[in-house]
Amino acid sequence: MHDNDNMEGKVKRSIVSIVLVTLVLVRRTGVQGASLNCEPGCRCTGIEIDCSNSDLDVVPDLKNIQGANIVDLSNNRIEELEDELPWMGIEQLQFLYFNTNSIYLVSDLAFDRLVNLEYLDLSSNYMELLPDTLFSSNPRLHTLILQGNLFQSNTPRIHSSSIRHLDLSFCKLSTFTVENIKNLPSLTTLNLQVNNLVYLQPEVFNQHPGISLSLSYNYWACNCSTVELYKWALDNQPRVIIDEKCNNKNNIHVNLFNRTREFLYKEKCDIDEDTFGTKPMKNLSLTRSPTNTTNSSVFLNDSDDDESSSSEDDEWLIDAWIIFVIIALVIILVAVALGVVLGVFVGRLLQTRDYRNYRRSSSPTFV
Repeated sequence: MHDNDNMEGKVKRSIVSIVLVTLVLVRRTGVQGASLNCEPGCRCTGIEIDCSNSDLDVVPDLKNIQGANIVDLSNNRIEELEDELPWMGIEQLQFLYFNTNSIYLVSDLAFDRLVNLEYLDLSSNYMELLPDTLFSSNPRLHTLILQGNLFQSNTPRIHSSSIRHLDLSFCKLSTFTVENIKNLPSLTTLNLQVNNLVYLQPEVFNQHPGISLSLSYNYWACNCSTVELYKWALDNQPRVIIDEKCNNKNNIHVNLFNRTREFLYKEKCDIDEDTFGTKPMKNLSLTRSPTNTTNSSVFLNDSDDDESSSSEDDEWLIDAWIIFVIIALVIILVAVALGVVLGVFVGRLLQTRDYRNYRRSSSPTFV
C-alpha cells in the first residue's frame, strides 16, 4: 500500500513537470513566432515592434502582434491611414509612433480598436485636417503629439475625455478658440508655440483654470489685445509662458515693451502701472476701437495699427541717426586731435632744422 502511494506521487510529480516544461516551450515558441512574423526591416521582441527607418510607404501587415504594447513606425514614407489597423492583438497596444512620415489622410476609424492606447505620436507629417471624433474610441489616451503638421486655419476640434497633454506647436495655426478645447475636459498641458496666432482670448481657457500653456513665438498683433493677453499670462505665471514680442505692419517682430521709456499708454489700454511693475510700455500709440467696447480684448483699427508701426519705425530711424552723428563727431574730433599733434611735431622738426642752419651760417670760417 505504501509502495502504491509512492508510485502515485511520482506519477503526479512527473505530470506536473511535463506540464511546466510544455508551458515554457509554448511561451518561448510564441515569442519566437512573433519575431518570425515581422515584416522585412522590422525588429520584434515580446513587447516592442520596431519598424522605424524601414523605408515603408504603407502600413505593414504585422499579422499577430499579441504580446507587444509598443509599435514604432516612425521615419518612414507612409502617406495614408485609411482604415483601422488590421493587426491581430491590437487591443493591448499602449504606445504608437507614426511621427516623421508623409501622412496627409487619416480615416475616422484608423485607431478605433486601440482601446488601451495611452500615447500617440503623429508629429512631423502633412495633415491638414483631423476628424473631430478620431480619438473618441481611445478612453485611455493621455498624450497626443501633433507637432509639425499643416493645420493652419483648420485647428483640430478633438473630442476626448482622457487626453491630458496636447502638442500643437509648429502647426502654422492661425486661430484657436473655445471650440478647439471645449471637448477636452481633462486637458492639463497645451503647447501652442511657434504658430501664426495673431490674437487669443484668455476666456478660451475659463473651463481649464489650471492648464499649463506655451504661447511663445507667435505673431501677436501690436495692439491692446496683446497687452491684455500678456497681463493675463503674467497673472498666471509660471504655468503660462509667453514672450514680449508683437508683429508690426512690416511683419517684423518687435518688443512689446521697452524698459528705456516712460509708461505712456496705461490709460489708453486700461492697464494700471502696477500690472507690469517697473516695466514701461513702448510707444505703440495703443488705442481702443470704439465699435468694440463690449469685448474685453479689442483690436486696434487699421489706422491705429499703421500709426503705431509708423511711429515705431520713425523712432528707430531717429535713434540710428543720433548714433551715426555721435560716431561721426567722435571721428572728426579724433582726426582734429591727430592733426594738431602732427602739426606740432612737424613744427618742432622745422624749428630744429632752421636752428641748425642758423648755427652753421653764423659759425666763423678758419682758413
